[in-house]
Amino acid sequence: MTVHRYLLSKEGRRNAQVALAAAFPFLVHWGKAKAVQSIQQYGLIPRTQGIDSIVDAADIKAAFDGIVPAALCLSYPMHPLDPMQDGPWVQFAVQTRDLPDCVCLDWTLRASWRLPLVLLDDGQCDTPEAAFVEAFRRCRSVVVAEPIPADRLRIRLVDSPPDMPGNWPPFHQYDGRRVYVREV
Repeated sequence: MTVHRYLLSKEGRRNAQVALAAAFPFLVHWGKAKAVQSIQQYGLIPRTQGIDSIVDAADIKAAFDGIVPAALCLSYPMHPLDPMQDGPWVQFAVQTRDLPDCVCLDWTLRASWRLPLVLLDDGQCDTPEAAFVEAFRRCRSVVVAEPIPADRLRIRLVDSPPDMPGNWPPFHQYDGRRVYVREV
């Protein structure tokens, strides 16, 4: 079994998520400010379509009932990925252990997909899970292929420390205080 097939398998995704949660207790996502009400109702919904050209779609299709599902990209608080479209944006966080059971290498980023192979071949990592975590650390992105319910999210406020999402208020308890908004 290839590294990618293993990391996309249910066992591999579960083991990678446990390893990721040990290293990164929270992950973050930039959501459109105008979608806050929708996110309160439906959670964060995967919407990014497509895969990088070096990714073997057969590996992803084998793990997800014959399709390449839409992806929701997550990053880590200290170095979040910048939004790729115009804003304004608000920032959400989720405890890594509370993610749906479908955390995967980011198949939309070439480096994220290729790096675990290099790390294992070069002996820099000794397990696929360690290579997964290191690929995330370097590339700053993983994807989930299922929605993240609103009751698992936290929202960043103006006075929230950006690197401490555990201190952000739970989104379902958001009381109207000023949300941190990023214009891009």
